Amino acid sequence: MRHYQLVFILLLRLLLLLIIIIIIIIIIIIIIIIIIIIIILILIILIIIILIIIIATITTTTTTTTTTIIIIIIIIIIINNNNNNNDDDDDNGYFYYYYYYYYYYYYYYYYYYYYYYYYYYYYYYNNNRNYNLYKNNNCIIFIIEPLGISCYLTICYLCVTKET
Repeated sequence: MRHYQLVFILLLRLLLLLIIIIIIIIIIIIIIIIIIIIIILILIILIIIILIIIIATITTTTTTTTTTIIIIIIIIIIINNNNNNNDDDDDNGYFYYYYYYYYYYYYYYYYYYYYYYYYYYYYYYNNNRNYNLYKNNNCIIFIIEPLGISCYLTICYLCVTKET
């Protein structure tokens, strides 16, 4: 009887040791996964910082004016959308904004073509419906050169409000 008891106790100890080893291995795997996730996050943050530094060094001094123009345009869009959020369908004004992406060589021709086309179209269309066009100089041009690729981004916005 004592021999069987000793064997049973040894088997219980081996089982306990195996469970402890499995728990330790699981904890180590979880710690390794957490460390890998932290390293990946740090690498992503470093890549974003390096890209920002590269874009800031490659772009010209228009970077600050570009960001201020973007902020001004966002503020104008928010203000105009808030002013035009009335429940009346025909009484509130309309707010149009267009995004044009063109490469360097084709930029000026298409820009003036589209700008004047939309300008005269909405001016004529809204004059027939008793609408008044304001903010005539409503196209702001700035240059974004990420990683040396010259590309013009033009944000054109038209604010049309009903005549009072």
